[in-house]
Amino acid sequence: MPSLKHILTCCFIWVFPIIVFSQRPDKHADAWLFGEKAGISFKSGVAQNIATNAMDTKRATATYADENGDLLLYSNGQKVWNKNGQVIQGADNLIDDDDPFYSGLIVPIPENPDQFYVFSIEKSSSSITELPIYYTKIDLSLNGGNGGVAESRMALWSGTSFGITSVKHCNNKDYWIIIHKGLGNQFLTFSITKDGITNASNPITSVVGTSFSGSSNTLAQEIIASQDGSKVLISRPGGPQFGFFELFGFDNSTGEITESLRTVPGLGQIGGIAFSPDAKYFYISRLRESKLSGSDLLNKYSLLQFSTSSNASDQIFEQTYVGTPDPSNSGSYIFEPGRFGKLRLGPDGKIYLAHRDANFLSVIHKPDELLDASNFEYQGLTLDQKSSSDLPNTVAADYPEAKATLIFQEDSLECNPSLYVKLEGVSETRSTFQWLQDGIEIPDATKKIYLTTGPGEYEVRVKDACDAEIFSNKKQLISGANLSPPDTEPLQQYCQGESIQPLSVFGNEIKWYRDSSGTDLLQEGGILIPKIDSNATGTYSFFVTQMDGSCESPPAEMQIIVLDASPLNLGDSILKECLNNRQIGLNL
Repeated sequence: MPSLKHILTCCFIWVFPIIVFSQRPDKHADAWLFGEKAGISFKSGVAQNIATNAMDTKRATATYADENGDLLLYSNGQKVWNKNGQVIQGADNLIDDDDPFYSGLIVPIPENPDQFYVFSIEKSSSSITELPIYYTKIDLSLNGGNGGVAESRMALWSGTSFGITSVKHCNNKDYWIIIHKGLGNQFLTFSITKDGITNASNPITSVVGTSFSGSSNTLAQEIIASQDGSKVLISRPGGPQFGFFELFGFDNSTGEITESLRTVPGLGQIGGIAFSPDAKYFYISRLRESKLSGSDLLNKYSLLQFSTSSNASDQIFEQTYVGTPDPSNSGSYIFEPGRFGKLRLGPDGKIYLAHRDANFLSVIHKPDELLDASNFEYQGLTLDQKSSSDLPNTVAADYPEAKATLIFQEDSLECNPSLYVKLEGVSETRSTFQWLQDGIEIPDATKKIYLTTGPGEYEVRVKDACDAEIFSNKKQLISGANLSPPDTEPLQQYCQGESIQPLSVFGNEIKWYRDSSGTDLLQEGGILIPKIDSNATGTYSFFVTQMDGSCESPPAEMQIIVLDASPLNLGDSILKECLNNRQIGLNL
């Protein structure tokens, strides 16, 4: 017999959706070109080597694929190539650096399908703490479809710490570009709309986090954003805390860094950082230990997993590499091939780890899982060409289609069960809710969870931070009045040997149970004949409910008490409850 709790699931007609969060909903990150003409494509859903890379670099790159996942543009920050491997006319000397050290970025201009901004970060000739960043406007419709420069070398900011990332605006059309000043603790956010960079001279400023100081030159620091646009992570290998990262909240409706969530110092030389697809975890590759062993340099590299919701962290892999002396520079060592480099979240939901001068990438196959369950595979992907220690920077992912799904609260013990809203592609913390019953707003029903109040068709209207409205699916409550237990006479008393009378109640679809949890059904109907030995004293409990359609009321308890009716001893108290024939008899 099912319990009362389980019976309640019959009150709704519903289908539970299966939602996959791991893979990007767009294809713009499906082509990766990097290293010594290395390239992989994710277009098929599986990483596969491709041979379309005309670029040979030891440093960072940026790539962009079209809506089908086919390569469209790629850059090393100094040059820009089109899909045919040709350097775009006028885009052969964007900055004064043949092989830029710092990762650039390619961002499409919304509602202008042929136009893109290519961001480049240049080494500074006057400062080792702040680096200038420039952007160039590329128009692929120029030069017979081979592309050309529409606007060249425009200054975005003169003093950055070199990291740059993008976040999709909550309207899922425009973009935010986020950088950090080379000195101090200020983030700068720029808005890219169909009209271009709309606040180039007046970026949104967020003063938060650790104040940067010391050289930014040749440091592999990064800034990245989570796929849902809610978090930003920044790392810095050098001062002031000898390698640290900071985790922040981000408001994708205003462009503001909202709060500092976590800071961890003393990590040494950080190679790369990456969020898991659901942003529950992030990963850091780093140089953990460096020491001399004879004439060799032994460097230990490690991969760590951190939680974004707690202080939990742990190492999931470590590897040692050997560096050999540099014959051209006595006392120095050549960087060891294979050492850990950048981490990148792929469009397939896996995280890839680059290795310097190696024909492979390592892979975290299930980054949304905890520690060993994340399934890290060293040398998990073989490359046709050598990798650098960098992987491509790609534009922020589109958000999934906004959905609000009503789900039945299975733990509800009431006849009127609760519903709650599961959101996808919408920020829960920056959304408002309004419940409706039969198309009419329910006053004060503005929370994520709602306790239903009777039969009807329920839905919820959700407004996100951009004031976009979405309606949930509808759920029909067939029956669910505020059902009370049947009226009962809660207590009946009998003396030993007396005939126990049937229990009787009035109500709808009466059910009798032996226990209060409703797991042991005795019988149905308005009358119960108790199976009680009238000569056995004690208290006997029965539980009765009534039904309304598929919903069952809470149980009411009825008790039968059988009292002691043995002969009276004159030594007993005359207050004995049961006397023979309810009279005192004296036998001489």
